[in-house]
Formats: sequence, structure tokens, C-alpha cells
Amino acid sequence: MVRLLLIALISSLFWACASRKPKGGFDEIADFGLSNEPTGVKVDDKAYFDDLKRSESSVSFESSLPLPLRVGKTADPFDAIPAMARQGVDSRISVQMGDCRFTLITGPIQVDRYLLAGQWIKLTEGLPPQVPVKLEPNMDLNLKVVSKLGVEVPQSQVPLCRKMFEGKKVFLGRFHLNKSRIGLVAAPNAPKILFASRSMEPKGRMVYLHWQAGSNLPSLIDDFDFPATSESGIFRAQMSNRGYYYLAFQSVLRMDQVDSMVIKLPYPPPRAPVQKKTVKVNGGKR
Repeated sequence: MVRLLLIALISSLFWACASRKPKGGFDEIADFGLSNEPTGVKVDDKAYFDDLKRSESSVSFESSLPLPLRVGKTADPFDAIPAMARQGVDSRISVQMGDCRFTLITGPIQVDRYLLAGQWIKLTEGLPPQVPVKLEPNMDLNLKVVSKLGVEVPQSQVPLCRKMFEGKKVFLGRFHLNKSRIGLVAAPNAPKILFASRSMEPKGRMVYLHWQAGSNLPSLIDDFDFPATSESGIFRAQMSNRGYYYLAFQSVLRMDQVDSMVIKLPYPPPRAPVQKKTVKVNGGKR
């Protein structure tokens, strides 16, 4: 009988401790972390990147050019789309890493529109080509340009580069479009408008060379393993009270702190910088 009472007492104490909530303000945060038990299945590298390519192909990256802009109720006075308003020549950077040489290339130009209201707020992503952007008289126009990046390897370099990089994800650096040239092609009866400023972007986007095992050529990806892109800061212009315009843009791809079309990178490459994150804990920062 005493043994039964002792077992009952121990059981009640155990359940009381198990149901007690921990203090410190974290009792309502669910833990969705992975179990430490060896029950997971290792993701195959080829299957993983094949999956990403299928996802990418379902969302096309299309150019926003030619992009007309209409201020007020102005009608389109252009007889034809100006040549400067069409997609310009791709920008290229020649890269040498070790004994391997390849070229980074800009692609389609996608234009995003922003609003400044204490902070930058994206209004539209990927403006469609040949659809006039309607603007109010004297309002600010804030545009950011994004380009998908590609890579070319000369046929003579493929065996060497493949031997160096196949099955690897190699950090190349950060790249941006901040030095690109932007303007507005004004209709004959419209006031001339200039982009007067650009937001300060501290760093370009991280770009990696990825040569998937079994592939004939490499690709460029970002730090999230998605297709690499490069972007500009936000260009600003104040519109007039009327007028019809086309956006003119010539991409200039550059590496952070290196204003050159030819760069030489060390091999083996340095490790990619680790992104620092700020975590708030009970109102403070850690």
C-alpha cells in the first residue's frame, strides 16, 4: 500500500512539472526546428537545383522596355518608339579566376517603381513593356532597375574551367548597376526631365558561380541559390505638369569597389561574407 501511494505521489509531481509554463515571455513561441534524430533524408544536389530550375522557368523574367510614361492626360505624340527606349547593349565584365576565364553579362531590364514615405515602398514590380505609366503632374518618379545575370565560358576554356569548378558553388563577389545611365526621352512638345539623384546602396548583390555536376556549362546564382540578379539604387526625377516620355536605360555592370570591365579574382576564392542579423529579445537587441 505504501509503495502504491509513493508511486502515485511521484506521478503527480512529474505531471505538475511537465505542464508548468516556462517564464521569460517565450511560452507562446512554437518550436518548428528540425529534430536531432537521424530520420531526415539527405537532399540530392542535382535534384535540388533541378527543382529550382523548374520553379524559375514557371516565373519568367521579362524586360520592361520600351517603357512609356504619361504625365496628366497627355496623348502619345510619338510616331514610333525611340531607338534609345529599347533594350540597350548588354554590359559585360571579363573575369579571370586562376587559369579559367569567363564573362558575366547583364540580361533583360526589369523596372520597379517605388514611393518614398519615410522609407522606400515598392509600388509595382516588373512594369510591363509598352504600357504607359500614368503619373500626376509634378509628382516624383522613383525607379529601380534589376537585371538577370548570365555567364559565358569560351569553348576553349570549358574543359579547364569545368575541371576547376564542376560540383562547386564559388563566391565571385557583389555586383551592382549603380553606374548605369538613365534618362527620359521627351516628346517634342514636352519639357526636358533629368534624373537628379539616386538612393545610396551600400553593397551589390552576392553572386556565385555554380557548375552543377554533369552540366556542360555553369550558371550564376545568389546566396539563396536562385538565379543571380544585379540591381541599381533608386533613381529619382520630378516630373513636369504635362508631357509624354520614354525611359532610356543603358546597363553598366560593376563589382563593388572595382570600377573595371576586367577583373582578376583569387583562386581558391575567399569565403563569402556571413550576413549579420539583429535579433530582438524582449524589446532589446542581441
